[in-house]
This record gives sequence, structure tokens and C-alpha cells, in this order.
Amino acid sequence: MNSMSYNWLGDNVKPHELLKPYYKEFPGLHFVLLYKDPIFSFVEVEDDGTFHINGMTSEYLTYKPTDIGINNMWNGRSIRPAISTKTYNIKHK
Repeated sequence: MNSMSYNWLGDNVKPHELLKPYYKEFPGLHFVLLYKDPIFSFVEVEDDGTFHINGMTSEYLTYKPTDIGINNMWNGRSIRPAISTKTYNIKHK
């Protein structure tokens, strides 16, 4: 399972000095909050219906949400650079 920041924040995000060399080829790049690393997790499924999501955490590459006046939620979704580690159990019938 993988996760990337696809949250289009529009004019809330201003161009960043670090990314200037990429703006010509990727003109929409400065409209999103970028994660430093790709975020992924491994999902393990056991015979008894238990499955484990082994998450990971990264950080923002340039701006953080608080730098542009928002928190870690955007349009009702988390934009944290992380996948939570969780365990679930689905009972077999």
C-alpha cells in the first residue's frame, strides 16, 4: 500500500526556493505539500482474520501545513506525512 500527497492546495502554497529548478517541467508542483519520502506500508494477513498495517512516517519536504495557515486536516482528510500502524481482526463465519 502506498500514499502520496495529492492534496491540491492552490494559492495557499507559494513557490519554494528549493524546488525552483523543477517548476518549468512540473508547473503545478508548488500547489501541493510535498513529502520528503514516499510513504508506504506493509499489510500482513494472518489465517485467523487478523491483519496488521505496519505504517511509517516521513516529514514535509518544504512547507508544513502550519506554515500556510492550515492544520493536518484538509477537506476532512489527514495530510500528515504518515501511515498509522494498526491491527484489525475480521472474524470468520
